[in-house]
Amino acid sequence: MNEDCHSAASDKELPSEARLNLMQAQLYEISKVLGKMPDQEQKTGMERHAQTVLAAVTIGLIGWVGISVTEGSNALAKMEVITSQLQEEVRELKSHIRNATDSHVNKDEMREARNKCEEGLQHLDGRVRKLEGNG
Repeated sequence: MNEDCHSAASDKELPSEARLNLMQAQLYEISKVLGKMPDQEQKTGMERHAQTVLAAVTIGLIGWVGISVTEGSNALAKMEVITSQLQEEVRELKSHIRNATDSHVNKDEMREARNKCEEGLQHLDGRVRKLEGNG
């Protein structure tokens, strides 16, 4: 860094012809660097093509994901409608089953009624036997 400051200070001290020669040398170095630019432009051109392809692929993937998400949300909405319809049908079936069981007898009630009838028949059979045996 000190050399840069020293060379800048010494540039001012040089006569105008020497400064002109120095500037020409610097321009020559710059033109040499610029002379190499076509190779670099070619590379950057290839890089630009690669970037364009990469951008196209990225945009395509983003579009595909967007379409997939939209289709998924549509399918989910359809499933929600079907689910709510099925829930309503299940509620109706449960209410029909309750109404049917309220008006009909279940197995336990039927067994109790049968046992009572059998006990009543046995009691009547015993009474009839007593009457026939006594009569």
